[in-house]
Amino acid sequence: MLRPLRRDADPLMSSLAALVASTLILVMLTPTLPTSLIAFCLAGVANAMFFAATLAARSEYSPIEARGQVFIWVGALKIAAGSAGAAVAGATIAQTVWAPLLLATALTAVAATTSIIERSRPGPSTRPPDFNSTLAPTCPQHVGRGHQARAKNRCQSHAK
Repeated sequence: MLRPLRRDADPLMSSLAALVASTLILVMLTPTLPTSLIAFCLAGVANAMFFAATLAARSEYSPIEARGQVFIWVGALKIAAGSAGAAVAGATIAQTVWAPLLLATALTAVAATTSIIERSRPGPSTRPPDFNSTLAPTCPQHVGRGHQARAKNRCQSHAK
């Protein structure tokens, strides 16, 4: 990516998932090899932006003490999902070549739409509260350090 994400990672993932679904639809609609290459390139760029947003969301929402574990488990889940997707693609490709791509596009579009609708409903925010302005100056462990506590229950010096 040429520049950092401009919005919060969590809500940005919904719109980027919709962008990925849109570019996959574009891939299915391209009639020639050159246009297919361009469409696949756009889908790859959209997927890279989505992946960057997922990494940023993991960093922001995972507890500091378990951040490494969160990254490892999500990576393992992605590998398992990729393996399951390859198995489903192998089973569905016998019908038509585009069936696996159509299935992946439909699932991505449904997930993005569901997420966008869920976010538009009024209710409590899913964003963690920002305690940086209140905790950082009073916590000697965090003053002048590279990381800051996201919530009181994540800062060991405030757990007492």
